[in-house]
Parts: sequence; structure tokens; C-alpha cells
Amino acid sequence: AIRKCRGQVIVHNTQVTPRDLDMGDVQDYFDDVISEVSHKWDDLARKLGFSENQIKGIESLKPDQDRRCREMLHRWRNRDGREATLQVLQQALIEIDGRLTAESLQGYGPRKRSAEHTEETDGGRNVLRLDVAEYFFSIKKKVSTNWKDLADCLRLDWAEVRNIDGRNPDDESRCRDMLDVWQTRRGDAATIYVLMEALCKAQLQSVVDDIKDEYPELR
Repeated sequence: AIRKCRGQVIVHNTQVTPRDLDMGDVQDYFDDVISEVSHKWDDLARKLGFSENQIKGIESLKPDQDRRCREMLHRWRNRDGREATLQVLQQALIEIDGRLTAESLQGYGPRKRSAEHTEETDGGRNVLRLDVAEYFFSIKKKVSTNWKDLADCLRLDWAEVRNIDGRNPDDESRCRDMLDVWQTRRGDAATIYVLMEALCKAQLQSVVDDIKDEYPELR
């Protein structure tokens, strides 16, 4: 299914350059896969080697398609280790009629994942610094129409909020844009912990609970 040809790798007519082979952790692409094919996550699971019982287990564990797809992808990565590559994922996507999604994953670097322990402490304990942008995809879908309340709690001024409102077609896009603006303004101070605190202030505790359930490292 995958063969080398003149410095490239061919995946059933999909060309992946040598640069694409060193793109980092395959999980950096999971958000893109989930946004495109979560509605047929079980078909993808079968192509990635999951049994029907395993698929039913994930289905009973998670309440919606996005979470089931994410859980399945993380289980696949944990199960297969180094063999859970972008090329394997692309081939599986192609086999479930997801060629466009597979091809969209190549040609650009993955989102940077930067989780590392720091020397800073919070209440006498070491804290884990995480790239807050890793959580934006999930948060925008959950916050959606309440994005202005969250913007207020993140201390964005209303001129920025009006600009964001006017240049985006829907509330999910506005929420993502607002989060990007906040991160750019605050730099290293824009942490997932600050964002969770703002969500609580915006009376969106259910969103905090959901992302803690979705991302165990935040518990």
C-alpha cells in the first residue's frame, strides 16, 4: 500500500514528500480528522484494526461522534506506538472515501504540541505547561453562541469583539477567532488554566467539565 519512489512515498496515488514524513506526532492531526470524518468514525476504526466489540465499547463510553472518534484515535496511537503514522492514517481515510481529508493532512506541518514541565509552581506544586491552542477546536464547538461572554471574561475590549463578530460567518468561527486574538495578545500568559477560569466566570462550568473529560491531562 505504501512504497518508495524517487525520494517520495506513494499512498495509492497520494504523494507524500520526504518533508511530510517528519511532521511530528500523528496526534497533531487528530482535530482535523475529527472535524471531517467523525460521522463515520466506526468505519475508520475498522480500517485501523479495531474489532466490533472494541467499537461498541467506545460507543458506549462516549456520548457523541466527535468524542468517540477522538477516543478511538488515541487508543490506536497508544496501541500501535511508532507504527501509528500519518501515512497509515491517510491510507485508512482513503479506504473510507476520505481522500480529500487524507490529502489535506499533507503539505503543511502539524500544529505544534508543546507540553513540558516548568520550574514554576502553583501552590507549592509543579505545573504542566500546555499549548492552549490544542484545546481551541473542542472549546469553540462547546462555547459557540456564548463566545461574547467568554470574550468579556478574557478581557477583550468590545471594539475587538465587534471586529471579530463582523469578519466571521458563524459563532464557532467567531469563538475560534476570539481565542486566537486572546492568545496572541497574552502570549505565554494565555494558558489553559486561565482559559478554564474564564469559562467558569462566564458560567460555562459544563464546558470545563467536558474538556477535562476529553483531555485527561487537565484533571
